[in-house]
Amino acid sequence: MRYFSNLLPFTILFWYVNITQGQDINQIDFKIDSLKQVESTLKLQLQNIINQISELNQKKLILSTKIDTVKTTVETKLRINGKLKDAPSVFGKTIIDLKQGEKVIIISYEQDDYYKVKSGDYIGFLSAMYLEPNPELEKQKKSREKKEQVKKEKERKEYLIQKYGDRFADKILAKEIWIGMTKDMLIESWGEPQKINRTVLLDRIHEQWIYPNVYIYFENDILVSWQD
Repeated sequence: MRYFSNLLPFTILFWYVNITQGQDINQIDFKIDSLKQVESTLKLQLQNIINQISELNQKKLILSTKIDTVKTTVETKLRINGKLKDAPSVFGKTIIDLKQGEKVIIISYEQDDYYKVKSGDYIGFLSAMYLEPNPELEKQKKSREKKEQVKKEKERKEYLIQKYGDRFADKILAKEIWIGMTKDMLIESWGEPQKINRTVLLDRIHEQWIYPNVYIYFENDILVSWQD
């Protein structure tokens, strides 16, 4: 009898632990199910947001283009099936699929061989590889590239003026070299050398920068001579 009396506390404890663990597992399962429902809801909300962004981008394209006022548009056909995208990139999202022979209105050249085009009620971006050859398309491309080049040159000049001042900026843009210029200036003017030979002396560091047919010599980061 005493033996069974000694076992009773352990039996009760075992029974309590099992019940408690069972309750904990049920609570965890309930929380997992609740979180899965939240996850599902958030996925739907995210997809709705993505769709809204896509629709707003399409409206933005239409409003910014003002197609009725554009006088320099060009009409052409697709030489093969193509995809109208929401961005001028292979990573852009497809708006609609276009068939070979369909007509599109070219609005402007954008970048990376993509044109901004209008197809029916849709405006998006189409790769040049889908379009039939047209002299006007090449003209638009060259005109855009020229504008971009002028913009880049202007930005580069402003950067050099801010960093080195007007006089040195003009010299660098003219690809000149001069005694007293720094290594950074030379790189801005001529680019990186093919090779650098470096000698460390007691009171100075001597460097020979090798360019095609020209050897430039620096002492303590200052150009002191060159040989051609």
